[in-house]
Amino acid sequence: MTRGKASRVTLMISYPVYNFLHLFGLSLVTLSLGMNFMALVGAKRPKGPMALQGIGLFLILLGGFGMAARMGMVKDFPLWIQWKIGFWLVVGLLPLVLRFVKAPLRWVVLSQIVFLLIAAIFGIFKPLS
Repeated sequence: MTRGKASRVTLMISYPVYNFLHLFGLSLVTLSLGMNFMALVGAKRPKGPMALQGIGLFLILLGGFGMAARMGMVKDFPLWIQWKIGFWLVVGLLPLVLRFVKAPLRWVVLSQIVFLLIAAIFGIFKPLS
């Protein structure tokens, strides 16, 4: 905590906390994917996957932007971060495709897995930097 001139308290969150939020959000998105996969194999479709996916995507966004800020990448995002944001937007929109377009669940689950793997590859290896 630091104090400014006007005696304002500023809370600085550390990089590991943002990393934890990012990975916890990823685990929630993966859990919602698993719930959708259960419905694919014949179990009754639970009502929680959309909520879990929304909360998870918010935490991924919060943790990702926090880590980028702590690394000093706020003014000019590298191309790999822009691509990751695009992949997460697609992953976030896929359940809506399932709900409103009535796309086959197997294709939605398969495409979610593919986009999650691509986003992980971009986060780990940071291509296009």
